[in-house]
Amino acid sequence: MGLIDPSYPKPSPALVAGYAVLVVFYLLCGARAAHLGSTRSHYYNIYTVRFLFPLTCGMLALENATLASSRHFYDTAESSPDGRSISVAQQSFLYFVFACVSLAVPILLVATFELTYLVHKRRSVNFCGMFFDEGQRIRRMITTPIKSFVLRNSIRAVAVFLTVLNILVNFELVNDTGSENGLDPRCGWVCLFRDGRPWDEKVHILLSLVPTGILILCNAYFSFLLWRYGTEFSIVVHASILNPWFSLSFGTGAMAATQIFGYPPYFSCTSNLGLLIFIVSILLLMVEVDKDMVAADEFADFLAQVARKGDKTSVTKKASAASTSVVVRADAKEEDEESKQEEKTPEESSRSVPLSEVDADASEDGAAANDGAAGEVLNAEDAPSSHLDVEVGRIGSGADDHENANGAS
Repeated sequence: MGLIDPSYPKPSPALVAGYAVLVVFYLLCGARAAHLGSTRSHYYNIYTVRFLFPLTCGMLALENATLASSRHFYDTAESSPDGRSISVAQQSFLYFVFACVSLAVPILLVATFELTYLVHKRRSVNFCGMFFDEGQRIRRMITTPIKSFVLRNSIRAVAVFLTVLNILVNFELVNDTGSENGLDPRCGWVCLFRDGRPWDEKVHILLSLVPTGILILCNAYFSFLLWRYGTEFSIVVHASILNPWFSLSFGTGAMAATQIFGYPPYFSCTSNLGLLIFIVSILLLMVEVDKDMVAADEFADFLAQVARKGDKTSVTKKASAASTSVVVRADAKEEDEESKQEEKTPEESSRSVPLSEVDADASEDGAAANDGAAGEVLNAEDAPSSHLDVEVGRIGSGADDHENANGAS
């Protein structure tokens, strides 16, 4: 982190230009982080990622803007009676900037932890000894809730510790004998160990490097877990082990390089450049987390649709099978009746003629007989009278013959 002290040399125009460029990029990163946090539903309940992470980008932009305009503070100090004092308003503004910057590293630590925890929990992948099932912690195992409580609160405790340490360093509450001797404490780890001064004069430098060093160590472990997740468990399959989940490792490495090999007077600019690269890697990680979450939700929705379709298909098959069995049973019953009728004798078959058919035949015969009688009557009525006379004559002659036979006797 950068410090402004009138006892240090003024920043060169190249450093001022570098700070100005960093301000622009920090603001762009903050806008991108705010957009991702507000438009993705899986970040709604993670307030560190949704609100504090974009705020951190804004605070770092404010710090670099202050460093870019630090020449104004130096000019004010030079015009003071002792040549080192600045106005009360300027001092109050610097205190506000230092207080904001003290929160940057702890917030980044908690944000990366929450992202790592989120992606492992949603995909039910074991994380730091915790076991998940269907996106929830397995509560029937006594150790899992305890581990979750201890791990989450330990990260928060570390973040609080780093905040306190940054405040002590930025407000120079720790005895800084090096700055009193006109030595620039803004340097990296290599410069710290190469410095031949005794350690009591380098405590301020050591304490200023510890918060970022803890952030680097923790994120080295988180980046390994995320890379393993992206290679083995991600719903989006990648063809190479150098997949986008490796981005946090790259950002952590860049930040470590700027912290290790930084030398004054460029350490403030290079350390902020390393933090910028680290923040960009976090944004890339958020994009990958978002892709994986969307793909997992789509796959879960697909499985739900397949399950519903399968239920409908099974119900339809059961209904069609039931109707088919009813039809088959009816056909079998008809075939049994036909076979029984074929096995009957002719007499039984004649006896088994339905009564309706017998009544119909009888009615037809009666109708035919009535028609014949009526025809005979009509013929008798229509016969000629000569025929009647012939018949009468025959009857009369017969009667006469009978009488003559009786007389002869």
